[in-house]
Amino acid sequence: MFITNNKTAKANPAGNRFLTVNDLIRDLMDEVSTPTTSSLHSPKVNIYDSVNSIRLDFVVPGFNKDDFKVTVEEGILNVQAEFKSEANDSQQNCTRREYSIRSFSRSFTLPDSVNADAVFASYQNGILMVTLPKKEESKPAEPRRISVN
Repeated sequence: MFITNNKTAKANPAGNRFLTVNDLIRDLMDEVSTPTTSSLHSPKVNIYDSVNSIRLDFVVPGFNKDDFKVTVEEGILNVQAEFKSEANDSQQNCTRREYSIRSFSRSFTLPDSVNADAVFASYQNGILMVTLPKKEESKPAEPRRISVN
């Protein structure tokens, strides 16, 4: 696995920046038992690693695409969202307002192989997909046929 979360990077800043599978599982279990977000809603994330990119899929139904703030700063990917809904029910002299506020924030340390300037995100059917394209030099080269003389 080539991506780290911010907690691991802070715990071991001078050490290896890459997670092993065991590190990833341990960190994910830590997040489940001790939420580090600003609310109780901490979306689950699937991470897919391919030759050309790394993709993070966040399960976040009920949001609008304008609710998300995705940034990359100093090698850290930050994904945040805040959803506010307002329901009104008016009867003669009585007005009732109910607010529902949900928010989350997740951070990941990007590996050097990611082209931070080309990161993009899309939101469809309750899934926020953040795609991290890899730099050309980090992609495996095509095998070159060498002639035998």
